[in-house]
Amino acid sequence: MKRFYMNLAIELARKGAYQTSPNPMVGAVCVKDGKIISTGYHEKYGEFHAERRCLMKEVDFRDAELYVNLEPCSHPGKTPPCTDIIIEKGIKKVYISHRDPNPEVDGVSVLKNHGIDVETGILKDKAVELNQPFLCNMKKNRPYITLKIATALDGKIAAENGSSKNISSQSALKFVHILRAESDAILIGIDTAVFDNPMLTVRYQNLNKNIKRVVLDSKLKIQIKSNLVKTVGTDPLIIFTTESANKEKIDILRDKGVDVRIIGEKDNKPDLNLIVKELYSMGVGKLMVEGGAKIASGFLRNNLIDRIIQDIAINKILGGSMSYSKDVFYDSPEKGTIIKSWKTFDLDDNIIIEGIINVYRDN
Repeated sequence: MKRFYMNLAIELARKGAYQTSPNPMVGAVCVKDGKIISTGYHEKYGEFHAERRCLMKEVDFRDAELYVNLEPCSHPGKTPPCTDIIIEKGIKKVYISHRDPNPEVDGVSVLKNHGIDVETGILKDKAVELNQPFLCNMKKNRPYITLKIATALDGKIAAENGSSKNISSQSALKFVHILRAESDAILIGIDTAVFDNPMLTVRYQNLNKNIKRVVLDSKLKIQIKSNLVKTVGTDPLIIFTTESANKEKIDILRDKGVDVRIIGEKDNKPDLNLIVKELYSMGVGKLMVEGGAKIASGFLRNNLIDRIIQDIAINKILGGSMSYSKDVFYDSPEKGTIIKSWKTFDLDDNIIIEGIINVYRDN
């Protein structure tokens, strides 16, 4: 039954997929005399954690057992330490899937020091997979980065003239909004911003989420009347530019509410490593890159991609040179980017491939 209860905790944790970042997804199940007496999950960043939500209910928790997929926090943050309420309610044993890599957290020691039995490792692999973004944040001090690319069957992202509309099916386009809803920010390059004039908003099940929209624009070519600028009142817009940008235009954009940031350069382009660190400092735990070939190649060259979502239209071949990795070069197949694991599923005339490049552990 231990695996059953922990699996329930993990499934509860998934409910926080769209609102908890940069916090992890956590679920909690409390069991007494072989019966589930309470459950809870972390619903939204800044609100109570799973353990506290579970144990705040009007139930006698004395001598009960608690199942939680991540080590309970033991330090105050936006909410009180979860170890406090576990001790207060008289829980006799806590089952934990895996430890928290945050050096400020040592919930296991705190609980043991108060006479509470602790067992770790139940469904650890499943729980670790669930919170890959959080583990990346803790270990790399940067966002977990997903590259989302739509291609034809031959891997091309656009026709030779740059047109990329109507590659994906309607179902695949809806899937993009699910991915956006799971993210904290979407990043594109200025070519995509000018050519497609997107809004980059989240349109998924009426989810009220103001995602950060990020544009890399070295020369500040963005149009003042673009959809991105026009919607800045409802969805934040961040533009990373360089010292060579027009200062008057910077002032105009800032007056309209755009967060224009001058960033250091690398190879005459905004430094991607500096950008992802800046975004992390702004609370971006999960970043989705939706840019074209230049942006995709840049992130690949800098080894900044953790996961690739490739949406392949199996009913189209575009030909030409418009590959998303056209500016990435390896000396041999052995030196190429390695996909450690992958999943596939169908959406109408499209195949979605999720490829994992980086795998993060709890230790």
